[in-house]
Amino acid sequence: DHDGIGDACDLCTDIDGDGAGNPGFPANTCAVDNCPTAANPDQADGDREDALLSQWAFSATASGEFSSEDWSAVQATGSPDVPDCVDDPRAWAPLADGAGPEWLEVRYDTAVYATGITVYETAVFGFVYQIDLIDTQEIYRPVWTGTDPASCGTSFTASWAPTSYLVVGARIHTQSDSYEEID
Repeated sequence: DHDGIGDACDLCTDIDGDGAGNPGFPANTCAVDNCPTAANPDQADGDREDALLSQWAFSATASGEFSSEDWSAVQATGSPDVPDCVDDPRAWAPLADGAGPEWLEVRYDTAVYATGITVYETAVFGFVYQIDLIDTQEIYRPVWTGTDPASCGTSFTASWAPTSYLVVGARIHTQSDSYEEID
C-alpha cells in the first residue's frame, strides 16, 4: 500500500488509504474495508458486503431430524435458546444416534464474504468434522476440516480469511456415537 512498511508486517494494509484494511492480509489489526479499491473513510459505501456482520440462520435442513417439531432442523435457527450441557428439544438432533455421518445446513438472510462460523453444541460435544460454505451459485465449498475442540459450556468456532465469494449458507458435517445436538 506504499506506506513504507512491507505488507507482511503492516498492521493495516490499506490500498485506498481510507484507514480500513484490505481483506486477505493476516497481519491487519484495523477494521476490514468494505470497498478496498475506493476510499470511503466512513465505510458507508456498500459496493462490497464484507464489513463485519454477525447473523443467525433463518432456515435449516438436515440429513435427518429426530422429529418434525422437537429436535428438528428449524430448532437451529435464530439465536441460541438452549442452556449449556443439556439434552433439549429446542436443539436439532438427527433421526438416529450412532456413528454415521450427519449434516445440518443453515441459510442466512444476507450474503457475505464469510470469515467464520460458531456452532452451539448441546448435550454431546466435539462432533463437527467439516464445514462447507454455500455460495450464491449453490456451490458447496469446504473451508474447514479437523477436530472439533468444543466441550461442555463452550461453542465451536472455525475461522478463515475472508472468502472471495459471497456466502448464503453453511453445511455443518457431524459424526457422533450418540445424538449430537446443535442450537
